[in-house]
Amino acid sequence: MSKPSRRKADSSGPELFIERTGQLRITDKSAEQQALEKGRVECLGMTFKSDEERRAHFLEKLREKLKDPEFRKIEGFPIGKDEDILALSDPPYYTACPNPFLEAFVDHYGKPYDGKHDTYKREPFAVDVDEGRTDIVYTSHSYHTKVPPRAIMHYISHYTEPGGLVLDFFAGSGMCGVAARMCALGSRGTIEDEKARVPILIDLSPAATSIASGYLWPSAPDVLYENGRLLLDRASSALEIEYRLPSTLSLDKQDEVEFVISVEAFVCPVCQGPVISKQVVQATKEIGTAVDFPCPNCSALVSRAPSPGSQAHRLERRLHTVYDDALKSTRQELNRVPILAQVRGPRLGRRLIALGDRSRFGSAAQNRISAPNRNERCSVESEDWIDMHDVRRVAPPKINLR
Repeated sequence: MSKPSRRKADSSGPELFIERTGQLRITDKSAEQQALEKGRVECLGMTFKSDEERRAHFLEKLREKLKDPEFRKIEGFPIGKDEDILALSDPPYYTACPNPFLEAFVDHYGKPYDGKHDTYKREPFAVDVDEGRTDIVYTSHSYHTKVPPRAIMHYISHYTEPGGLVLDFFAGSGMCGVAARMCALGSRGTIEDEKARVPILIDLSPAATSIASGYLWPSAPDVLYENGRLLLDRASSALEIEYRLPSTLSLDKQDEVEFVISVEAFVCPVCQGPVISKQVVQATKEIGTAVDFPCPNCSALVSRAPSPGSQAHRLERRLHTVYDDALKSTRQELNRVPILAQVRGPRLGRRLIALGDRSRFGSAAQNRISAPNRNERCSVESEDWIDMHDVRRVAPPKINLR
């Protein structure tokens, strides 16, 4: 079999293969060299053959750093094993602990301040910003005090230069970092990388930085799909007992429980019976008070928050002790009783089901949901609760990755 010719593909195109000596060229690169370099990854001034090689290199650096006792003394260092921290990290871009590559990152992307030649000047940003909270990036994950990234983008574009560093010490779910990257979006939706800013996001919460990392360095779709499927399978097995419905309900075998609505079971101070009624949560016109109503067990006048001068007895709250497998210790929680369940199936679709009183539940749920008097039935106005919950509002379409 003849050896492939190393001539040019045509009179004007590049050579097909690298020289026999293996010497790479700076200009007039062969098609083979261009394909080789296309798969390479540049990171902090270093070149790697692939992204996997880049990650392996920096993971080993992080592994060595984790052995340093002084490094682990940094305030806010997460409680966890080295292998767990390494498994969650994608260094140098994201680490599930204080990032030891931060200085190298700033040295690579930043530039020293030169006061003599500094020409930076910006007028105050005095434009009204009106951005809604319906952006797909904003709605893809919930987080406290979240700000739409498109609103932040206006300020970053005004006060920073393309390629500049943007530092957020309280990053949360990373909307400031997303906004910095969104500065690369052209007017027609094109990506103009030269306009992007480089974000550095810091937060004390490992969960927050993990979410932010997912926004800025998203996983490949097939990896996300497979991990999501495994997570759903594990959660389904672990939480199956929490979503077990009574056998007396007419359910199809293929029906899936999407969620269960539970309410707190208060205790009547007169008869010590459980009180579960929607009247408990009905407020009055007076701030800080609730309506008076008769106890369903003894008819005594009760209220969650009696008004001044009211003759109603204040309902009592009771706690019970449970063992937490994750914490390996006991903790106290409120008595809660399931009222409604939403199920979905191929035959009847999505629907709400009133669960009735606690006594209809099986032994597994009965052990988990305790009441002050286990022998007494709970009077639950299950059907009335449906009016308080709009299926369209509380039940967005379920994402099934299985």
